[in-house]
Amino acid sequence: MITAEFKKTGSDRLSLVMSGHSGCRAPEGDIVCAAASAILFSLIGYLSAPFYVPTNSTEENEQKNLSKSENGGGLGLRINDIRSGYADIECGGRGKEAMRMACIGLLQISEKYPSCMKVRNHVWKSYICPYEN
Repeated sequence: MITAEFKKTGSDRLSLVMSGHSGCRAPEGDIVCAAASAILFSLIGYLSAPFYVPTNSTEENEQKNLSKSENGGGLGLRINDIRSGYADIECGGRGKEAMRMACIGLLQISEKYPSCMKVRNHVWKSYICPYEN
């Protein structure tokens, strides 16, 4: 089973720890693992993408973006650990909406495949799944 846990790790930091393997035995392959991995790696990609600050000077803009992308794309991404079956990442408060979107996506997977995935959400109080079980 994959377990994903969202929590606050500081006054303005959020974390996601995912661990385990789904063990889903669908005829088309392990779709739960593939879906959860896609959400995780999309989240990491978004949080690490350069954060653009518009300026009048192209050279000044490039320098600002270079320094920000070296530090988690301006969203404060920190990858504490990532390997097969385990990921531990954090981001600053500006990445909160991306983390929330990842949480919603993972919750939708866990509702459709409850024996393969569990999500612990300690950050957001409400979530309404658009799908019926």
